[in-house]
Amino acid sequence: MKEIKELYKIFTDDALHSPLFKEDGDSFVLERNLSSSFTLRLFVRKDKRVFSEVYDEDGETFLPYSIAGYSGALLSEMQEEIEQIVSSLRNIHSNSSLEKEILTYAAEKHSTNAEALFGDDCLVLRRNDTRKWYGIIMSVRKSKITGDSQSIVRIINMRIKREDVKDLVDMSRVFPAWHMCKRTWCTVILDGSVSQKEILSMLDASYSLAL
Repeated sequence: MKEIKELYKIFTDDALHSPLFKEDGDSFVLERNLSSSFTLRLFVRKDKRVFSEVYDEDGETFLPYSIAGYSGALLSEMQEEIEQIVSSLRNIHSNSSLEKEILTYAAEKHSTNAEALFGDDCLVLRRNDTRKWYGIIMSVRKSKITGDSQSIVRIINMRIKREDVKDLVDMSRVFPAWHMCKRTWCTVILDGSVSQKEILSMLDASYSLAL
């Protein structure tokens, strides 16, 4: 196994007891699918140290990942993919406080439980009556939003009125929606650039529009 020091103590107890992880002996295990039918497993131990292992489609340990000295195109691509996953997890859990407040607010005010419809790090909020979405929290490369960084960030997409797009989307705090209709949705990066109070107000407005 390889230790991933970048993730040391990054996962809270709440995160470890969430549906993302499975308890296995003295570790909590998180799985992520890699390309070429490989699977990455992260083992978080009680001291919050994180170790990784890669398995092939037969469930066998992929030794070239764990043993020093191996090289090759496949392993290089795998390492790059794992680095992206690690970066995403660091970002998600480093900025989890604001995200947690949003999810708690949605649950308490709108009786909405976030749904992981497209993978564990993409959470959808939708009304219980109309079943329409009013919020999507996900991870993307910041360059997709601002064009100025390759780091992975957490964002939230929310509905807005067509007539408010011009005034609300300022390209510095509120952006055109990522992967949604830009005429009726917007994107906010969950990095503190927009206050929690403002985001929750926007979320309420988005909820009202999801009719």
